[in-house]
Amino acid sequence: MGHQCRNLRLLHKWTQEELANKIGVTKQVVSNWERNVARPEINHLIIFSKGF
Repeated sequence: MGHQCRNLRLLHKWTQEELANKIGVTKQVVSNWERNVARPEINHLIIFSKGF
C-alpha cells in the first residue's frame, strides 16, 4: 500500500502535506502509510480513492 500511495501522490505532484489536508490527516500519518509503518483506516481509504 505504501508504494502505491507514494506513487499516486507523486504522479499528482502533491506533497505529503497536501495529500494529508485532502484526506483530513496529518503529514506524519501519510508518511507512516508510505513507509508501511501504518495502514489507513477504511474511511481514509474511501476519501483517498475519491481524491485520485
